[in-house]
Amino acid sequence: RLESDENLVKIVTVHRAKGLEFPVVFCPFAWFGHRPGTETTAEYYDPDAATPVLDVRPSTAALDRQRDEQHSDELRLLYVALTRAQYRCEVTWARVRDGEHSPLAWLLHGESSRAASARHVQRLSAADWLAEVHEFGARAADAISVRVHAGAEPPETSGIGAGGAPAGEEIPPARAEPLTARKLERPLSRIRQLTSYSALTAGSVSGAGAGAAAAEVGDEESPGDHDAPYIGAEPAPDDVHNEFTFPAGSRPGNCLHEILANGLQPNGDLDTACRDGLAKFGIGAEWIDVVRTMMTNTLTAPLPGSGGSAANAATFRLGEVDRPVAEMQFHLPVSGLRRARLARALEAHGYAPLLGDGSGAIDGFLNGFIDLVARVGDRWYVIDYKSNWLGSERADYSSESISRAMARHGYHLQYLLYLTALHRLLRVRLPDYDYDRHVGGAFYLFLRGMRPDAPGSGVYRDRPCRACIEAIDACFQGEAP
Repeated sequence: RLESDENLVKIVTVHRAKGLEFPVVFCPFAWFGHRPGTETTAEYYDPDAATPVLDVRPSTAALDRQRDEQHSDELRLLYVALTRAQYRCEVTWARVRDGEHSPLAWLLHGESSRAASARHVQRLSAADWLAEVHEFGARAADAISVRVHAGAEPPETSGIGAGGAPAGEEIPPARAEPLTARKLERPLSRIRQLTSYSALTAGSVSGAGAGAAAAEVGDEESPGDHDAPYIGAEPAPDDVHNEFTFPAGSRPGNCLHEILANGLQPNGDLDTACRDGLAKFGIGAEWIDVVRTMMTNTLTAPLPGSGGSAANAATFRLGEVDRPVAEMQFHLPVSGLRRARLARALEAHGYAPLLGDGSGAIDGFLNGFIDLVARVGDRWYVIDYKSNWLGSERADYSSESISRAMARHGYHLQYLLYLTALHRLLRVRLPDYDYDRHVGGAFYLFLRGMRPDAPGSGVYRDRPCRACIEAIDACFQGEAP
């Protein structure tokens, strides 16, 4: 859909449409109904006791009360759907399976209760069913019209049995010839697509560490992994709370990322960010002291600046950076990108190309989020946080251990892509831009190992040469490195 169509066509749920109006509304699925009889518990409100009830061994009366409440909720939703239109509302109604249990059946066929309505609709012949729909429309002929779609006239049968079949009979064929889908006879042209670091490395990073020590847990795990506190280590006692026993996986990793993003805001309060972050991601408040310490260590640990002027070469601290940009999103234009060509560019500059399979060219955009972009003096840095669990000792977060983790997870490609995006941005924004003078490189901060009194602990830093970033940039433009 084109952006110019944004105000022309909207597909929304009934819940989201509440309180809104649209010139024309189509309700194609209002015939949907839930077949009763499969519930094993009942949830309802008891007006006598003025309390909600969960009945785990429900009686027939309890099930009926639950179904009546559900039916009332569905009726309210139907009311919302039918009253969103300013000029015209089109509703589809058909003799479909379980349709007699829908609120639209109760509305169109006019019985007093939910159960009576379902029994009445189920017993109707096709002719009587259609006659009642026309009769409903005739009540307000100036506002309601009924139109039978061509080829959809219901067959003349008696009642409708279970599953929508006529009682005692099979469903007759709707047409003499079976319907078939049209076949696509023309080739589809390649379209612009959205790719990312994860997409480029799909199938390669996980296999890269197959033969390595399995003691690492990344903060970019699969959805099912984030609940496992420790992988490759014995579980710590429940009363041991430190940076090494803090849960590992994607959920705790996202929690730490959000705390840092909020804590680095101009008026950010670290205590509030820690408390809110733990609550949002469902992590117990008993970890607040540990998380506060980890965040403080990260913000105050010294980071080595890069060459140039004295201001640039000086050590800086994350908490002292003026106006850092957190979670910077980018969409980098890509034309004719080929993985094999990118791999050759990486190899030429000493980086292992952990790229996934795929021989076709990629046209479109490279998308990503940079945890933090910081300016120190005249230089700009890309900073990424990692909550990976590498071990239970400080030595497990030494420069050598972190270098192995970077290689195992393929993080080098990630920051090379980030630096290329930053290179393009600064080239457009700074009139006197020069990569050697303005780009300080990338920092990967392994949060469990950061220490203010141990410079370098938990810190990985790299500053690729200008030729490397320009070669990657050339690959994004379909040019040979």
